[in-house]
Amino acid sequence: MEGKINDLTFEKKVKVALLLEVRKVIEEVGGNIQFAFTKNSTDLIGELVWKKLIVAGSDLEAFAKHAKRTTANPEDVKLLARRNPILKAYISELADEIKSKKEPRKSKNKKEKELPVQQKMETDPGPSSDINEEGANSPVFRADSPIYLSD
Repeated sequence: MEGKINDLTFEKKVKVALLLEVRKVIEEVGGNIQFAFTKNSTDLIGELVWKKLIVAGSDLEAFAKHAKRTTANPEDVKLLARRNPILKAYISELADEIKSKKEPRKSKNKKEKELPVQQKMETDPGPSSDINEEGANSPVFRADSPIYLSD
């Protein structure tokens, strides 16, 4: 069996890994809702996920290329989810969380000076009212999120 795996192309190895993960998720979800899936239905779902990822990857590549970039960014992902308002809202929220966790870049303008800490505290409006009930330190992936897969 080891020889068979080594003979596979990188794409085939990724596909096999994806199909195995899809099977695990289906078994977990099926167990939670007390519903059984046949091996054929599991394989079909895995194939559907694979094809959907291929199309999504091509779309992301096209969006980035259209914007004269070589790397897809969160705006491209939002554009990919544009036809699903709930998913788009979730992705936008997730992108904002990730963006807010990054450190701000240092200014290239030497004339701008860093405010003393006391002045920063006085000018900082504090946490905004749009933070969810879990607070600013909530995990990025939650079990109730629409795209939760598994650990």
